Amino acid sequence: GVVVALASGEVRAVRLDNAADLWHFRAPASVFAAPCEATAGLLVVCHDHRLRCLARCDGSCLWDMDLGSRIAATPYVFRGASHMGAKLAEEEHEWNGGSGEFLIAACSAGRVVFVLLPPVSGSQSPPPPSPRILGEAQLGAECFAAPVVHDHLVLLGARDDRLHCMTIA
Repeated sequence: GVVVALASGEVRAVRLDNAADLWHFRAPASVFAAPCEATAGLLVVCHDHRLRCLARCDGSCLWDMDLGSRIAATPYVFRGASHMGAKLAEEEHEWNGGSGEFLIAACSAGRVVFVLLPPVSGSQSPPPPSPRILGEAQLGAECFAAPVVHDHLVLLGARDDRLHCMTIA
């Protein structure tokens, strides 16, 4: 199947052969960015300020995190060890239970860019775990474009018509 997000806040998994719903998730506000594949599930951002990870099998929410303002850009998932250096890779391996070395770059319209370490997938402790913020940077303009990570750099466009570049230390 394929997963699509609608401006109405609905996220749907549908079969390609007959368009039948496999599952759906209803966010409480608009979703304007495409869902993003991550190790643990599908990342969905919403105008309710939340980044969510949905289970691929049924659309249930595995975890969510408030990023402080509406989110309109698809997050970027990248392999952390190759970008963050050996010290973080060891910490990440220990904290993430060895389940992967993937990090998430996400930005909110409130001029903040985050680098996040997702929680261990399948954790059953209530409440659901949230990602850990490894770094954040304030921009001088509203952020609406999806971030991209190359080597140790996070790049993104903003409402000031500039390309912003931040170093992952």
